[in-house]
Amino acid sequence: MGYIGWFDQFVLGLVHGLPAGLLPVMVFITHAGSPPVFTALLLGITALAYKRKMKQLFITSVFVLMTLPLASILKTVTHRLRPDTPYVQSMLLKTYSFPSGHAYISLVVGGFMAYLAWRYMRTPWRWPVISGLVLLIFLVGLSRVYLGAHFPSDVLGGWLLGLIVLVFIRFALVSRLLRS
Repeated sequence: MGYIGWFDQFVLGLVHGLPAGLLPVMVFITHAGSPPVFTALLLGITALAYKRKMKQLFITSVFVLMTLPLASILKTVTHRLRPDTPYVQSMLLKTYSFPSGHAYISLVVGGFMAYLAWRYMRTPWRWPVISGLVLLIFLVGLSRVYLGAHFPSDVLGGWLLGLIVLVFIRFALVSRLLRS
């Protein structure tokens, strides 16, 4: 089975132990955390930065936007099939499973928004907003596993890819912008 299979089975066992009554909540979270919703939020941040002539924020937002298709590109390379579940069978758009696009985009955009909250918000709002965004990112990933849309390793892969992208943008690109 290997480590990935063991990890998937272990987490699936935990998630399947959650109450069935959470279904409407998880459906709501998975839709609220969908790539179109997070992309719209990011487009709003980008437009606001442009309008307010916040050059560094605008450029960073554009870089973040440019990374959003990365998970979809990787899905075409990995060709990992989704779990065989009723949720997957009812999906209109049939795509591969690894990495989870919901997990990736929620971490990239939600993480970027958490960075903006840390940088621009003052207390008492800063930490509640950051905590809320971290919770949302976690719940989006959990909803994908709960609904049967992904294996846990797909979600973990999406989160790790998102974290790598954010670190790259922050330290490799934004740091250079700050020096120029």
